[in-house]
Amino acid sequence: MATLGQALENLDKFINEFPIVVVKTIQENKEDIVESVREQISVGLDGDEKKLTPSYSADPFFSTKEAGRWKGKAKQYVKWKKDITPPARSWLGYDKRGVDTPNLYITGVFHESIKATDIPDGVRIASAGNVEFGKDIESKYGSAIFKLSPKAREFFMKHHLAPELKKLFAKYGQ
Repeated sequence: MATLGQALENLDKFINEFPIVVVKTIQENKEDIVESVREQISVGLDGDEKKLTPSYSADPFFSTKEAGRWKGKAKQYVKWKKDITPPARSWLGYDKRGVDTPNLYITGVFHESIKATDIPDGVRIASAGNVEFGKDIESKYGSAIFKLSPKAREFFMKHHLAPELKKLFAKYGQ
C-alpha cells in the first residue's frame, strides 16, 4: 500500500501523463477515426448526427447547368444513386440512410480524400490532396461532416482509448 505522499506523487504523474496518452492514442488510431467519419457520411449523417442536406430532390444544383445530364432530373439521380450505393446499415449502429439523403459518394474520390493530420492536441480531419471539390462539399454540407459523431466517439473510447487509460491507471493506481 502506498503512503499518502506516494499516492499524491502517483496522482500527479497520472494527471500529467493523461493528456499525453490521449493525444498519442488519437494519433496512433487516426485511420480508424477517418473510417468512422467516412461511415457517418455513408449513412448520410454529419458528426452532429444531422442528416446531410439538402436532399437530392431539394438540391438546387439539379436546376443548374452545372448538373449537366442530371439537370431537372433529381428523381432519376436518386434512383441512380440507390443503384450504385444502396443504403446499408452502419457498423457504427446507424440505420440505413434514406435514398434521397446524400452520402457524398459516387466514385469514392471524396471519401478517399478524407484524411487525419496530426496536430498538437490530436488530429485534424479534412479533405486533403488534389480533390478540387472537397472545399465545395465542405462549404455545402458544413464542417460538421468531419466531426466524430457520438457513436463514433463511443467506438473510439471503447476500442482504443479505454484500454490505454486502463494501462495508465494500472501504472499509477497503486
